[in-house]
Amino acid sequence: MAEILYNATGRRKTAIARVKLTPGTGAITIGTADKRPARERA
Repeated sequence: MAEILYNATGRRKTAIARVKLTPGTGAITIGTADKRPARERA
């Protein structure tokens, strides 16, 4: 079965955000750092 992959680019003024969505564990990675919602860190 083919893996579903979504690519998106958001732009505002001079800022650019690139996002890739792939099936996985649900972990959020920004750059090389793992990020968790604040409610999970408490």
